[in-house]
Amino acid sequence: MILTPRCYEKAVVNADGRAYDVPNLYISDNSTFPSALGANSVLTNRALSPRTADQFLVGERQRNAPERSYA
Repeated sequence: MILTPRCYEKAVVNADGRAYDVPNLYISDNSTFPSALGANSVLTNRALSPRTADQFLVGERQRNAPERSYA
């Protein structure tokens, strides 16, 4: 899949599943895709959900990390 700037203009979430309009809203299912994936999308859901959760935890760790002073 090739992502163009036009794709990002219409997107609701970023590549990590975080919504652009609502702070701290992560979407981790097939509703982030513009159309149906096929008859059975269970494997896609099972892969997408842990990935989104991992990205959420990375963001939380970065936000909660103590600031370092190099003075």
